[in-house]
Amino acid sequence: MARAQPNLPDPKRAHGPYRPFSDPGWNEAWWWLGVPVLVATFTVGT
Repeated sequence: MARAQPNLPDPKRAHGPYRPFSDPGWNEAWWWLGVPVLVATFTVGT
């Protein structure tokens, strides 16, 4: 019986629609961390 090929991207290949993950760092953290924290603080404070 042949092994089924998984439908996952090959992380060794850097071309195609799949790109290796790169950490954007804290310069982009304000929108995914800061905005929800500000909204939660405003909601709890009112």
